[in-house]
Amino acid sequence: MHVDDTISLSRIARTGNRRAGPLLAGLACLAALCAWLWPGTARASWLIDQARLHASAHGSLGCAGCHGDIVPGAGHPDPADVTKPLAAFFRADQCLGCHADVGGDPEKGVHGGKPLEAGRDYGLCIGCHDPHTQLASKLPAGFDPAKPVTAQCGACHEKRRELPAPAKDDAACLSCHRQMAPSEPGRREAVDTLCLGCHGAKAVRGAPAVPAGLDMPVLDKAAQAAATHKTLSCLDCHVDGARFPHDRQQRAACATCHARHDEKTIHDAHQSVTCEACHLSGTTPVKDAATGTIVARRDKAPAPLAVHAMTLPAGEASCRRCHVPGNALGAAAMVLPAKGVICLPCHAATFSVADTTSRLSLLVFAGGMAVLAAFWFSGAGLGARSETGHGGDSTGAGHGGHGARSIDWARLGDTILYDIFLQRRLYRQSRSRWAIHALIFYPFVLRFLWGLAGLLGSLWTPRAGWPWMLLDKNNPVGALVFDASGLALLAGLILAGVSWRRRRDGEAPVTGLPGRDWPALVLLGALVLVGFVLEGMRIAMTGWPAGSGWAFLGYALSRAFAADPAGLTGPYGYVWYAHAILTGLVVAYLPASQLRHALTAPLALLARALGKEQ
Repeated sequence: MHVDDTISLSRIARTGNRRAGPLLAGLACLAALCAWLWPGTARASWLIDQARLHASAHGSLGCAGCHGDIVPGAGHPDPADVTKPLAAFFRADQCLGCHADVGGDPEKGVHGGKPLEAGRDYGLCIGCHDPHTQLASKLPAGFDPAKPVTAQCGACHEKRRELPAPAKDDAACLSCHRQMAPSEPGRREAVDTLCLGCHGAKAVRGAPAVPAGLDMPVLDKAAQAAATHKTLSCLDCHVDGARFPHDRQQRAACATCHARHDEKTIHDAHQSVTCEACHLSGTTPVKDAATGTIVARRDKAPAPLAVHAMTLPAGEASCRRCHVPGNALGAAAMVLPAKGVICLPCHAATFSVADTTSRLSLLVFAGGMAVLAAFWFSGAGLGARSETGHGGDSTGAGHGGHGARSIDWARLGDTILYDIFLQRRLYRQSRSRWAIHALIFYPFVLRFLWGLAGLLGSLWTPRAGWPWMLLDKNNPVGALVFDASGLALLAGLILAGVSWRRRRDGEAPVTGLPGRDWPALVLLGALVLVGFVLEGMRIAMTGWPAGSGWAFLGYALSRAFAADPAGLTGPYGYVWYAHAILTGLVVAYLPASQLRHALTAPLALLARALGKEQ
């Protein structure tokens, strides 16, 4: 057994010790200190480091010297013991049978030749001493306690390549209890023997019946041999599987070997959903009340489980584990598609066009842009009003000649920074129009760059944490940024409408700037408003998760749904599609609307910068 991660303590059995070597006094390591501070609560392991045991003071003893009451196959292993703490297997007479002189020392105010320390339980020997690794009190002159004992084989005896073969009885114990290196041949089979001694089907394990009240899964051995991770041992995933108390197991960390799925694969980041909620057979997804995370609850089935069959069925079958009407998980009843490329201007989306809305809108958009391109290249589109917001030829025509040209990088950089990003030309012509335009333009820029960074990061560095922070809708920074930018966009649209209403009919607009376009304004306004409603529904439906309060407007709207948040799982899908259809209408209408300047003006400005005659 190992106390914590450092001290090795095999299961201290229930019979007295008859023979043992001398024990050293004092603390063995930090883990022993933990055992002293919290006696009986330290974690221990069933696996023994054979090399350290061989070098220890008890290396010459057989397993039965301390564990004589344990007979494999006759009540061993006993499932009733696995949840007990280490101290439950210890009796002082196990040590005092050989170390009676030490037992009397505390009465004299000393222990191991050292004064007693207040608060220490000197009756719990294993709180300080590990019988499987404890070194002898007298060590050879060439032995350095600061170095690993396994690196000093020549200090006590002639150096050898291999450990001596254990006795027959000890070999039987070590067939289950020997700690093996991950790359050592036969490790998987040995670990399976240990774990399936209790978790295998009753017909093959021959172990005592599982006591009432002990929740212990029983696995189908044949299914295990054909499982997804059949080449791995149990301990490769369940790293605490050989430790006890055994009811404190941590969930397997799939991310140790696997990267997260990108949103194109699973349609959303699903950051509050654990891997096993989707991948484990014989389980039901449930919401953890403390964390709000969706986890897998093992089904209470009388037959052995095939829980490790993790290959998902084709289609939406695995999605339907959660996405069903009336679910209590906060999942939409519909299986919604991944956000496509048309969503990228505002969201962390995907480079996909898998849904009908994206396909139709992009088809209309491409057709409209093709018509515009034909119009421009025919020469009919060149004139006094260009798409740059500045009168004159937008292509650089009129300079005459076809001399050699080279890129003026300074001029190009100046155009990108000042004319495209900072909107210098618009600022010079009308500061009020620039302010209104900035409220609309910069939220799109910010959200696009944020979403693009999250998308590319999730594809290129899926094991890093920062892409998933950007994709997390409930991350405080992201929630605040997206709600603030959405509110700024809405304010800009309202101010644009007010400005248009105040402009008298027939009044000339600012030179070279797009005119009024009420359909575009209404579409964008409806898109933003439905987006905020959708966010409020999501926050309420998922139970107001931590961090969602930073999405201040969406959170405020979510309170309107507080009476029946579970009832939102059905309507949510329809509102989601309404938002998607509005997005598609904006994209489809863009070539025919004044919104086209968002694409054509930067292209015209770049053409002007690149087309300068040298």
